[in-house]
Amino acid sequence: MVRLIKYIRRTKFLRLTIEATYLDQNHWFIDGAFAVHDDMKSHTGTYMTFGKGMLDGSSSGQKINTTSSTEAEVVAVHDTMPAILWTRYFLEAQGYPLQSSLVHQDNLSAKLLETNGRGSSSKRTRHMNIRYFFVSDVAARKHIKLEYCPTDEMIGDFFTKPLGGAKFRRFRNIIMNISHDEYGDVNVDELMTIHQAKMQRRFDMMARDDSSSDSEDECTISADTSKVSASDGPSQECVGSGSKRSNIMWASVRRAHRHKPTGKYTYAQVAAGDVSATPTTE
Repeated sequence: MVRLIKYIRRTKFLRLTIEATYLDQNHWFIDGAFAVHDDMKSHTGTYMTFGKGMLDGSSSGQKINTTSSTEAEVVAVHDTMPAILWTRYFLEAQGYPLQSSLVHQDNLSAKLLETNGRGSSSKRTRHMNIRYFFVSDVAARKHIKLEYCPTDEMIGDFFTKPLGGAKFRRFRNIIMNISHDEYGDVNVDELMTIHQAKMQRRFDMMARDDSSSDSEDECTISADTSKVSASDGPSQECVGSGSKRSNIMWASVRRAHRHKPTGKYTYAQVAAGDVSATPTTE
């Protein structure tokens, strides 16, 4: 409670600023947190924008119990569909023809169910027919387009679970389109550029090998030199690679472990780019 009061006092000056950088397409980030309530029901978080700042968002508990995180994600999209369609119909009535609304999700299994309908169903998910067939039908009519979003870039997480530190500030600044926070000036354009670059890199990684990469990787290792290289530049989440164990370095450790399963690398080896030497057993 003390921390909460301190945060409120320090951030009273923050204001939500809305900018529409485009009016022909809106983006929805939808996330479902599985079985997080006492009655084992899941939670839905949504964020919608036309460029900068949140135009619509919600954080609400789901009304039914689900048996997997995939089902929780499908229910989250299904429950948000009225808002997605109402937004489209309202804007079209005002004379703004829209492209397909982009719905971002961080669960590939849920995306397949919502895209393919019966083609990706099984006995385990048969009781979800109504929900994913409805979403699949809306997608087939080109009203929405489902896209995968890396877990670390899912802005909907802001409304489903407690985030800490730099990730909380980064998502908050994007959602509220803040130009100046309690730590100084904020460049939202740069934050959005980094955000888009991370998602695009994830799409490229999936295209090359959709089975060997996880959604938390934040850097790449050059195949010819085996050197670690951060491809995003500075961000509020990766806060240095000196004495601190930044996200970039830890992602490199995880990747090095996958590429060299016969041993383990120390943080010092990866930080120095020495991932071609014999791994230690530390």
